[in-house]
Amino acid sequence: MTSRALPVAISLLVTVAIAADAQNLVENGDFEAGQAPWNRPVTDAQAHSGEHSIVLDNSEGVNWAAVAYGPTVPLRPDTPYRISVWLKRETGDGYLQIGGYPVDASDERLRTGRSWRMFLYPIQVMTGSGLGRWRHFENVFTVRRPDFAGLKLRLIHRNASDVIYFDDVVIEEVDLPPRPEWGFSDAVLFPGQPSEFGMEVESAERTDRGVRVVTTGARYEFTDDGAITARQRIGADREVVYVQAGGPFGELSIERRTDDVCVIMGDELAFGVQGDSLIALATNRALDLQVTSRIGARRLVTQGPHLLAIDDDGGFVISEDHSKQYETVGCDLAELPVQTGEPGWGFRYSVGERERVALAVFPPREYRWQDAFGRRLVNVTGLIDDDTIRYYRRYCSVLLLMDAGRLYDRCREPKEGRGPYVFLDPERMHHLVETCHSLGMQVVVYSNTQAEGRLWYGDDTDAYFEHLRSVTEEYDLDGWYFDGVFTADPWSEAYTHMRRVREMVGEDGIIYNHCTLNSPLTRDDLYLPFIDAYATYLLRGEGQAIQGVNDPYMRWVINSYRISNAIPTLKWDKMEDAATHDIFRAMLGFHGRFRWAYPTVPADDTSWREASEGRPALDREFLTYYFPELDRRQALWRAGELDTSIHWPIEVGAAGDGGQ
Repeated sequence: MTSRALPVAISLLVTVAIAADAQNLVENGDFEAGQAPWNRPVTDAQAHSGEHSIVLDNSEGVNWAAVAYGPTVPLRPDTPYRISVWLKRETGDGYLQIGGYPVDASDERLRTGRSWRMFLYPIQVMTGSGLGRWRHFENVFTVRRPDFAGLKLRLIHRNASDVIYFDDVVIEEVDLPPRPEWGFSDAVLFPGQPSEFGMEVESAERTDRGVRVVTTGARYEFTDDGAITARQRIGADREVVYVQAGGPFGELSIERRTDDVCVIMGDELAFGVQGDSLIALATNRALDLQVTSRIGARRLVTQGPHLLAIDDDGGFVISEDHSKQYETVGCDLAELPVQTGEPGWGFRYSVGERERVALAVFPPREYRWQDAFGRRLVNVTGLIDDDTIRYYRRYCSVLLLMDAGRLYDRCREPKEGRGPYVFLDPERMHHLVETCHSLGMQVVVYSNTQAEGRLWYGDDTDAYFEHLRSVTEEYDLDGWYFDGVFTADPWSEAYTHMRRVREMVGEDGIIYNHCTLNSPLTRDDLYLPFIDAYATYLLRGEGQAIQGVNDPYMRWVINSYRISNAIPTLKWDKMEDAATHDIFRAMLGFHGRFRWAYPTVPADDTSWREASEGRPALDREFLTYYFPELDRRQALWRAGELDTSIHWPIEVGAAGDGGQ
C-alpha cells in the first residue's frame, strides 16, 4: 500500500463561512517577513500579493520528493479549517501535495495503526495545474482525534522536474453550514446491489408490534415503541444485540422493499435495512439509545461514536456516518462498563438530530468456499509473457497485476497509483487478458482510491467510478485490486464504493481490497464488516509489527472468517519470530489464503516437486506445502468432510495440517 490517509473529513464541495474571529494561523504565510520559519528561499521575482513568495526549485528532478518545510500550526480536534495556497509553476510536471504531519501537544507525530505515522494533504495539485499563472487551491478539513494539536506544514513536489512559487499560505477556522433535514427515504438508500453477491432481504412484514425484516445474515425486529432486536443467522442462530430508544419510533411502515433493501419509516426517522444486514438509521430528531450486548466480547474496539464487538461466532458494530460538508450535533457513546466479556454489558448511545448511524450484526453472508479453493492468486509486476502465464496457471487461477509504474502511463499516472489508468502498452495488455481467459484464468489489476487524499478526479467519485467501468469494459478485466478504499470518515464513502464496484464486476468478478487501514477512522483494528463483505479477498498486515502467528492481531484483524466472511490474506513484512510454515498453518487455521507473490519461474516445464528444487524458500513452501495442502482440504470440502471451525492459536513449530 503506497499511501496512508488520515481519519479526517475533507471536502471541496461544501460552501463554508470564515469564522467570525478567524485569522491566518500560518506564521509568515505571505512571506513578507523574510524566510523564517520556512526552509526554502524567499524571492521577489514572483509574488501573488505583496512583494515576496517562496520558491521550491526542483528543476533538476534529482529527488523524487522535494519539500518546502513550514511552521507547526496549532490546531484543535473536531474543528473545521480551511487550508489555501496560491501557486505558480514553470513546467507543470509532476504533482503537488499541500498539508503536513499531524502532531500532539508534545509535538510528536501522530500514528495510525500499529506502525504508520499519520499525514494529511487536503490539497492535491495534479500535473499541468497552475502552469504559467498564479492559481488558487483550497480545501476544508477536520481531524477527529482528541490528541490532535497541530499540523507541521509541508509543501511537496513529486515525480518530475519543476520550479514552483508559493504565496499566501493560509489556514483559518471556518463555520460549516448546518445539515439540512434528511429527505426520506433517500437518506438510507445506497447504489449497488448486495443481492448480486449473496446478501439479500429475504422477507419484510408488518407485525402487530412493528416491522420484522430478515436478511441473509440477520433477523431484525423493530417495534413502534422504540426497540430493535438483532439476531445473527450465519454461523450461529442467536440474539446479538438489543437496542431500546428513550421514546417510541412512531408507527412504523414499510415504504420500500426489494431484494437489496427494506426502507422502514417512522416519526422523523427512517431505517434502511440492506441486504448486507446493515441498518442505516437516518433521523431528523435526537435519539437516546440504550444498547445491550447479548454476547460477551472477546474483542472490543472503540473510538468516539464507533464500536466493534466480536466473539468466536460473529458480533455487531455501531458507527456514526459523520458529515464532511455540514456542521452536525454528532453522536456520543457513553463510557463502557469495565467488564464486557460476558453477555449483558451495555452503553448509552446518543444520536444527534440529522445524523446517520450504522448498526449491523455479522457475518453478513456465507463464506464462499468455492472461491477460497478455486481462486488461487499469483501476484506479478508488469505484463508477463505467455510462457510465464502458462506456468502460473498450473497452480493459480487469478493473475494479480501490481506495480502501477510498470502498468500505467507514468506521464498521466504518478507513482502512487492514481488514475487515470492508461496502460503503457494497450496491445500487450489486451493480449495478456485474452491469453489468461483462454486458459481459464482471471485478471485483476492495481488501483488506488487513497493516494494521500484525493485522486485526479478530486471529489468527483462518479468520474472515478465511470473511469473504472470504462477500463474494465475496454480490457475485459475480471476485477480490481484497491490499495486502500476511502479509509477516513464517513463510512458511507467506502461503503458506496464497494457496492458500486461489486455491481460492476458482478458475482464472479474479483475485488481484492488492501485494508490494513480501514474506514471510518483510518485504524488498523477498527473496521466495518458490512463494507468488507463486498470484497472477494482482504489483505491486511502491511507495516504492522505482528508478534508471531499467535498475536491477537492475527485472530481478530487479519482473520475475517465468521466476521465479514471475505477471504483473508496476509502481508507479513513485519512479522516477528515466525517460521514461514507456521504462518501458513496459522492462516489456514481460520481458512485464510495467500497470494503467491512474485515467484520465480523455472527454465523448463517441471512438476511442482521438481520445480521446488533450488527455488527460494518461500516458493518451496508454496509448492511443497501450501498448494498440496489446499488440494487436500478441497477434497475434504467436496466430500462434505472439511472441519469448518477455527483452529487458532496454533502450536508453533509443530508439524501437521493446522487442525484438519
